[in-house]
Amino acid sequence: MPLDPVISMAIRVSIAVLFAVAAWHKLRDWPRIGGVITGYRLLPQGASLPAAATLIVFELAVAAGLLLSPQALFAAALILISYASAIGLNILRGNDRIDCGCLGYLAKAPRLKWAMCLRNAVIALIAIMVASADVSIRSLVWMDFVTIACVLAGLSILYASLEATMALPSSGANT
Repeated sequence: MPLDPVISMAIRVSIAVLFAVAAWHKLRDWPRIGGVITGYRLLPQGASLPAAATLIVFELAVAAGLLLSPQALFAAALILISYASAIGLNILRGNDRIDCGCLGYLAKAPRLKWAMCLRNAVIALIAIMVASADVSIRSLVWMDFVTIACVLAGLSILYASLEATMALPSSGANT
């Protein structure tokens, strides 16, 4: 059964907003973002600011691409899996007391958590599923755009709630 274009568009717009906000956050915190990337200890000395600039360009390109083509969901998934891998690798190395760089919500309580990997993996999986789906072709009507806006608002609230929950101190040893 083909996927309704409203679902595809709602997911694409939601992920595009996520990437645009992530790029804006990096630009807004430009002096700090190099230190965040350095904290991951994945790049050679002095490569953090060029990497930050590259990430901003990629995130903006993916955000724009998502508004034009569902195939950009594959690029979004690749970036999300890369972020999840960097977080997971640092948790495994015991380097978990660093700022994740996640939209600024966690800057007050910098600590990498497995939930961040799961969050990115779930969004990447949704992106791949929607990009791979057979989307039905039909004209969108005004109510479809209202639906897309409501889905965007709901997913934004859900994402912010998850981020706030992950920022809470954990009662376990290493969550």
